[in-house]
Amino acid sequence: MELFKLREGYLTKNFTIKELSCPCGDCNSIYDYDFVTLLQAMRTRLCKPLKINSGYRCEMYNRKIGGSHLSMHMKGCAADIAIDGWSAKQKYDLLNLAFGMGFVGVAQADKFVHVDLRSGALSTWIYTVQSLRGFSNRD
Repeated sequence: MELFKLREGYLTKNFTIKELSCPCGDCNSIYDYDFVTLLQAMRTRLCKPLKINSGYRCEMYNRKIGGSHLSMHMKGCAADIAIDGWSAKQKYDLLNLAFGMGFVGVAQADKFVHVDLRSGALSTWIYTVQSLRGFSNRD
């Protein structure tokens, strides 16, 4: 187990509070410890920085961007990872690792991969252009 001193403004070795917080700026963001720990472990295993497009979202912000009313983002246990510009192999490695590490919700869009720790059975899906219509992943 690697030990490190948590820097101010960070939730983990590599993820900042800001990048996982709700962008509305008006709410108190929450973070699921198991989720953030797993996200950091995935980043460490990939040996590649992960850009988070969307972490926690309050209900108001989630509604504003057209997110699902059941979104795991509102529970602090979901993130959308930017994959724009990644090779097919890099995307495959990320998805394969997400499944293997225990993320329960895993989805792919053209420009991001969604991972979450929902309860229940493994849930996978692919975002289509139509399903994302009107949806803005980040303002």
